[in-house]
Amino acid sequence: MSGSVTSFGVTTPIAGDVPIAQDSIHLIKLGANYRIGGVAVDPKYPPVRPASGTNWTGGFVGVQAGYGLGRESRNQDPSGPPGSGSFDASGWLAGFDGGVNVQSGALVFGVEGEWMWTGMQGSRFSAFPLFGAAATADLSTSIDWLAIASGRAGFIVGDRLLVYGKAGVAIANESHLFNGTAAFGAVSASTAAEGKAVHSGGVIGAGLEYALAGNWSIKGEYDFIRLINQHTSQSGTFNQTGIATSGAAVNSWITQDLHLFKLGVNYHFNPLPGAVTARY
Repeated sequence: MSGSVTSFGVTTPIAGDVPIAQDSIHLIKLGANYRIGGVAVDPKYPPVRPASGTNWTGGFVGVQAGYGLGRESRNQDPSGPPGSGSFDASGWLAGFDGGVNVQSGALVFGVEGEWMWTGMQGSRFSAFPLFGAAATADLSTSIDWLAIASGRAGFIVGDRLLVYGKAGVAIANESHLFNGTAAFGAVSASTAAEGKAVHSGGVIGAGLEYALAGNWSIKGEYDFIRLINQHTSQSGTFNQTGIATSGAAVNSWITQDLHLFKLGVNYHFNPLPGAVTARY
């Protein structure tokens, strides 16, 4: 890396080697495969008995919306300003989903990907003594978007109702803010810092999906997401008695639990209702 540094009005070029570590890479993928010659069927296994009712095999896309509730636990690094604590977050969510199902008898297996924008946010304000001075800490978080990749497994009740469970991985893009103050008589200090982070974790859920006429279905679903403990950094300014300097850093460890309640409509590329003539 190369650049320059200015000291007392004199600019001097600098260069140096800086090691860089990549903590993690998050990939969410959807795809379609074409098999040349068709899918071979092993003659040793007899075909599954045909079942009447809805055929869930095939791809689907849809839209969904709902509401989310969550709880964040934030622990500041000891080297930075104090401001640890837990607080609730809540708000709307809406987005798209898509996937593929395969049905065998009364059982249905599939994969699904989801992308949702959210208005989920929360904050915590606290006042406390700090070495004999009065101090405050204002923490806040907003979740900009959520993505989920999961596998599904379920069974058919009656002709049109699919009951399923799901499990997979989730990532969330979030904005974190910290504002802290401290007053020592005539001396005051404040820190304002913000930053974005992509958090990852696991998801489990359950839902009901009901086949309507033609290619349409409606669904209701509950998801629980645990975003694992992750180190984040927010940057900003430090102000001491009216003198502001940039480069302030606030480092935190953040864990979150999210509860999502969703309703959706899916379009299936194969017509849903009708007798199933063969399933293998």
